[in-house]
Amino acid sequence: MRSLLSLLFCLTTLVLQGSHLSLLGGTLWYEYVGNGQFVFHLDVITDCGSPTNNVMFPQVSMSTGVNLNYVNRTIIDEPCVNLGAGCDLNASTSGYTGEKHYVQHLASRPVTVLAPAPGSYHEFTIVTSQPRQPSDNLPTVNNIFCIRVRMYAEGYPRSSPKFIMRGTPNVPAMSNFRMDMPAVAPYGDSIHISYAQAMISQTAFAPFTTGYTLASPVKNIQSNNVNSGLTLANNWSNYDQFLITKKAEAFVDGLRTSEVICERHYQAIPTYASSTAYPVPTVTANQPIQQSADGSYIRAFVPKGDTLQLQLAALDPGSATLDALYESFVVNGSGASFNTSPGYTNPSLINALQMEFVWIPDSSTVRGIHRNIIRFRDDDCNRSVAYLVVDLVTDSIGLLPSDTIRSCKGAIAAMPQFISGGNFHWEPMTNLDNLYGYPSNHTFDTNRVYTLYNGPIPVYKVYTEVIPLRTPEILLTNSQVQLKDPRPYDEWKWYQYEVLIDEDRTTLDSSVHHGRFHVVARKELCDRYSSRAHFSKIGSYLAAMHRDTSIERFETYGPGSEFEMTIHNTRSNPVWLEGIVLPGIEPKPGQVLVGRIYRQNVLQYTDTLEANDKFSLILKTTHAFAGPDLMMTRGTSFTINIEILAQSDSVRVPIDRLYDMPYPKEGFQMSSMYNSTESSRVVPFVVMTTDNIRVVEHTDTKLHVYPNPTTGLLQLDGVEDSAPYSVTNATGVEVVRGQLPESHSINLSSLPAGVYVIRVNEEIQRVILQK
Repeated sequence: MRSLLSLLFCLTTLVLQGSHLSLLGGTLWYEYVGNGQFVFHLDVITDCGSPTNNVMFPQVSMSTGVNLNYVNRTIIDEPCVNLGAGCDLNASTSGYTGEKHYVQHLASRPVTVLAPAPGSYHEFTIVTSQPRQPSDNLPTVNNIFCIRVRMYAEGYPRSSPKFIMRGTPNVPAMSNFRMDMPAVAPYGDSIHISYAQAMISQTAFAPFTTGYTLASPVKNIQSNNVNSGLTLANNWSNYDQFLITKKAEAFVDGLRTSEVICERHYQAIPTYASSTAYPVPTVTANQPIQQSADGSYIRAFVPKGDTLQLQLAALDPGSATLDALYESFVVNGSGASFNTSPGYTNPSLINALQMEFVWIPDSSTVRGIHRNIIRFRDDDCNRSVAYLVVDLVTDSIGLLPSDTIRSCKGAIAAMPQFISGGNFHWEPMTNLDNLYGYPSNHTFDTNRVYTLYNGPIPVYKVYTEVIPLRTPEILLTNSQVQLKDPRPYDEWKWYQYEVLIDEDRTTLDSSVHHGRFHVVARKELCDRYSSRAHFSKIGSYLAAMHRDTSIERFETYGPGSEFEMTIHNTRSNPVWLEGIVLPGIEPKPGQVLVGRIYRQNVLQYTDTLEANDKFSLILKTTHAFAGPDLMMTRGTSFTINIEILAQSDSVRVPIDRLYDMPYPKEGFQMSSMYNSTESSRVVPFVVMTTDNIRVVEHTDTKLHVYPNPTTGLLQLDGVEDSAPYSVTNATGVEVVRGQLPESHSINLSSLPAGVYVIRVNEEIQRVILQK
């Protein structure tokens, strides 16, 4: 049994200076040192240096089996102040049980924690305190942030996340959020937790609510109202819809991405007249947008092709003048520009801004995800540049239904160099000659938007659902995944690849990624190693088969489909699914065991694996268990049916460790790296839990669909003539609707390959469409 280290981060926001908020960030990471042991490091942002009295000192408090929602302030009233060596307080603190450790920021004083026993957990809290000086003119209590860590007994390793202290402007109160980080440590082994030096600056910036204006062509404003909100300056018509979310962020230099902090939303619902296409608000010049009662978001409408200029202004406490960083972009689906003020140096401005788009494409829009990278000036020390990545999701079937419109958040990346200003823009499909290695005569794929950037961040290509079947070589070694393919990196799309299995090398390091790929292991390949077919970690985690289990067939049909696997077990012992340990339920004959994996707040897709067919979980009369390792991807929900084969049978189904993978149903995604031979990008996954395991009666469906898989033609039996039917794709979008003809035959050959759900009356069947 492996053990899980799940990291729950709770972060405070009490570091205030007047009306300015100081937001700090860092990275929590670990390295494997062997024998089930991991060394954890806390690297906190070091920004511009800081006076001694502004240094924050991490400490750690540990307890066993105690819910630490907040760290008792008596722990940090007298923090360690010696930067040259660690200190061990080991003081007794009321409200805590178990062993307590207090370790300063130096890695020379690690904390050693035994892995918990099965069914139990350890919990400890990393505490950072800041001693206050009388000149700070702030409350005398120490302001802290904390990282709450809970170590469980079960789980599997994942790539380590970074964390950012998240706060709310002008609100001196705790703000919590959660991030999980499992790690391996068998029961009885030790996990060593140590900390790298963590010096945090006191550089402050104004709350992001200060002086925002949506205006055109105004580029400078002056205002003493720090909550001046938003102003629209134009008359509008022929609207596209979009959503803006203002977000600020603190960065660790050198990191490519970081968590968003300091998020606050507004809503604007202007008066509008009716329209057949879009609601048309009546907005006069300089009309302020009203904020919703709950402050949830801003909603506004912009003419397609017009330029929306966003002005960000921060009030310098010692001056009546607002220095502004103003930006502009075009909301028309064909290009965008983003300008920074070349002479901008105001250190009190927010570090960065993140916007969200909800974009309704028209029927001529190219299908796919259009990724746009926009540069921000970042960092109060004038050293870093941030990038906003905006994904505009489109569909080839015209306007998406309102319930499937994607709110596309941009992931901001930070770079360690300073760019003094100037212009940055992206352009789709054209005008990219001689930039970043693109040949001048290159014909760009019209199915994607190409992105440019300033800095060494790799170009993350936009992916579509185009799936040419090619087979470059994939070498599985103990340390890396290498894709050998002659195509240039700017031509990466979705592909299906065969996996060459070296039976003596069965492990992969999930932290090395050289391309975006989708894994397919075909029957003729697996037959080569039928006695020793192994799968190991690819990206996050794919499958792990016992050495005495051969894979008879393992296929997938592209984005939107799960994979099929038929395996053969030569042992009498069970072959374990990698999944959550289910309760010891013993279904009776005629019943099935149903388990569901899901993630909240995302669209779920449900799939039923029928007993005794190619998708079955195979039960043998000896109760030896064999079946497919199920790929549970983010946003999906699977129903697993296991039929008892004989009246006298009863079986305890061995399911262990079901994982919710980090990416959508399109499959395992990895970022293709332009002109790069290696990458340290991590692809984490999250272990999900389930609580709705139940035993239900099994009933056969009347609807029978064949052939399945199909290349297009389908026969639907068991339903009446002229019955209405509909076909939806794997993301829930309806693609076909009609009535059954007298022949009960329908043709889906016009649809792309993938998994589809056919609904006739209340009956549902899944169909795999091959090309």
